[in-house]
Amino acid sequence: MVLKEYVGDGMGIRSFAESIVIPGLAKDFPYCRVGQGMSIGDPAGVARSEIMEEMSCIGELCSLGIDTKAARTNDIDPRLGSVRYFLNKMVDGKPGFVLDRKNCPTLFKGFVKDYVYMRVAVSGEERYKDKPNKNMASHPMDALGYGCLEIASDRIAQDKTADKEPVNMFNPVFRWQS
Repeated sequence: MVLKEYVGDGMGIRSFAESIVIPGLAKDFPYCRVGQGMSIGDPAGVARSEIMEEMSCIGELCSLGIDTKAARTNDIDPRLGSVRYFLNKMVDGKPGFVLDRKNCPTLFKGFVKDYVYMRVAVSGEERYKDKPNKNMASHPMDALGYGCLEIASDRIAQDKTADKEPVNMFNPVFRWQS
């Protein structure tokens, strides 16, 4: 369940966390404490800034009490596959992925129309770039991919190795011969 998104524009990670995320979590989820949940970041977030001698983005979040770790990979295919895994999963007859449209407007728009692949100008055929276009929807969609990847990678492996009950393939047309 994706219940709320926090999106910032034109600010550093510390400012974003202090002015948007931490107060937002306290307001929207008053019974949860910062640091109780899961925070996964872009693997590039462990690199320190070359311009300013500050901590890395992930280091900044950890220093604020938001325990954050780098995602397993930055590759687009596993991230998209992990989101697809939850979109195609049913749990007790209900969707395995639920997005709060009202509280996640950027993600909703990303799923509907904004997370797109740019068309490449090639005569005679339709071709598109391998990666989605960078825009206001791409960063929250990438963040969703990192979170789903963290959860899905273990579940996909578990689903593949789980002992499945044999399916009863009874068909009245087939008759057993004695």
